[in-house]
Amino acid sequence: LKDPADPSKAAQELQVDSVVDGTYQRVGGVVRVSVQLIDQQSRSARWAEHYDLRADDMLKFQDQVAKKVVDGLQVEVSGKEQQTLEAPLTNSPQAYNLYLQARFFRNDYFMHTQTESLHKGQQLAQEAIAKDPNFAEAYALLSTLYFMEAANISEKAAANLALAEKAARRAVELKPSSPDALMALGGTLTEQGRNLEALKALRQAAALAPNSETAWDLLGYLYHYTGLLDLAE
Repeated sequence: LKDPADPSKAAQELQVDSVVDGTYQRVGGVVRVSVQLIDQQSRSARWAEHYDLRADDMLKFQDQVAKKVVDGLQVEVSGKEQQTLEAPLTNSPQAYNLYLQARFFRNDYFMHTQTESLHKGQQLAQEAIAKDPNFAEAYALLSTLYFMEAANISEKAAANLALAEKAARRAVELKPSSPDALMALGGTLTEQGRNLEALKALRQAAALAPNSETAWDLLGYLYHYTGLLDLAE
């Protein structure tokens, strides 16, 4: 962007109370990251800090910022959610970087519905897994990208659902209490019409991550297609 975004305006457009704003500057092998949490109503920073980081510090930095966002918002998180914040997704910065890029293309599909976005996301998730074969969330994301393609594009839908289930079950095997893994499995089983199995996975995901809009969205979607309209609503 030519002009820096106005954090308070972004919060207003997104209809949220707060927004995290940040900049970074790379100098040699060091990246200086400045982060602030902006309150939409007062247009002031609830907190602001800067970090000088090397490549190996990136994952630790993410954990620090996540905790500061929770503290700054003064939201109440469950014990399981607190454990999730504290547990590193992967010890490989390279795998994590590829995972973030894959998430970008998942979000890009939501905005532009281009099949190529799903394919790019799938490729990047696979590359993340190659860097860290025990990266449960990367398997979960790969599964999600496959079942999204199957749900929206009829070509190769059965094959994509099979790939989605395989990746989701691997994610659950690696991290049974991962909400992302359970949501991927539940979403895949929903698309396969295996509603009772899907219900078990998605209810568990919602219990583990009660503040996840995705868990409730998938659960409502499943309730709708099983005819449980009151629960869906």
